Amino acid sequence: AEGLTILGPVSGSLANAGTLTAAGTSTPSSTGTNPQARSALIISNDIGGGIYNAGPSPSSASTATATMSVQGTGPAIYISPNALGSTTSTGLTIGTFSDTDDPNFSFLNRGNIASTSLNQNVSETNIWISGGLGAPVSFTGGIFNSGSISAASTTDGKNINSFNATALLIDDYVNLNTGNAAPAAIVNSNESGSGTISASVSGLTGGVATAIRIGLNKGLTNVSSLINKGTIAASATTTDITTKNTLAAYGIVDLSGSLTSIDNSGVIAATATTLQNNNQITVAADLSASTKNINFVNSGTIIGEVKFGYGNDTLDVNGPAGGTAAIVNGNILFGGTTAGGDDTLNIGTVTNGSVIGAV
Repeated sequence: AEGLTILGPVSGSLANAGTLTAAGTSTPSSTGTNPQARSALIISNDIGGGIYNAGPSPSSASTATATMSVQGTGPAIYISPNALGSTTSTGLTIGTFSDTDDPNFSFLNRGNIASTSLNQNVSETNIWISGGLGAPVSFTGGIFNSGSISAASTTDGKNINSFNATALLIDDYVNLNTGNAAPAAIVNSNESGSGTISASVSGLTGGVATAIRIGLNKGLTNVSSLINKGTIAASATTTDITTKNTLAAYGIVDLSGSLTSIDNSGVIAATATTLQNNNQITVAADLSASTKNINFVNSGTIIGEVKFGYGNDTLDVNGPAGGTAAIVNGNILFGGTTAGGDDTLNIGTVTNGSVIGAV
């Protein structure tokens, strides 16, 4: 089952103000295997006026919260020139959505976008954006979220494999904010009191939860900047603390090496059950694939490790004057520098900045 599929070009915008959902069955069984849906929204061609999932905004607090969701094996939203065997051989472009409060974004979500499964032991990806060699996906503007973007996977221990949950997957051959008009390639805002991008795995077997993953191979995707004023969270839990399976949570993972600017005034958190062998992994931001200089400004809260790559990197941990102190609760790993450069860690005073962990 699929919700809405767009194979041809759209000159205007795509806006959802209601409910767009795909599910394999409306009467799921708790004991058997349920039929699964594929995606709520599939796009394999241009959308000239951008994509919008409605919800409350500063100028319209009464706007109803729209929903896009899937209960199945596919992503809730899949954007790719290769979707369903499409032959959009030159790639696709998502233009900017006309919005009074937050202009210059190609994808705006103020509602709920969710991916779950009716069955256990299924990996889940909520939003998947993927291009191809010679057929890239380009967003003229950035991605904006002030609603909820979530993916959840559960396990029952009957399968020895680990399963994954990824809330936002920006795969290879994707370029965001090509017009450079948006304040960042990705903005997670709390303007309406929400702004959550989250992934979770739970159950007996373990797995990997990733809130945001950028790229698979280095140098093929361009997502240069991220602003977080809301919550980016990954949670990996298990009821079997003796498990030898991977149990890992990642807030942000950049394998493309393109992310050079992060401004966090909200929460970036990676949490996991403490295992008997203590092999659980909690990484708030993995930027270790980068050879560029990264500027990471944190005036909010970071829970989990921060890993930098081989560049002249800077991490500022400094809360606003008279406000809540900024914190990094996790180890900070600087990967080395380029010739003649330095890695820099700036920590504010006792009242507005702290690091709990090794450097």
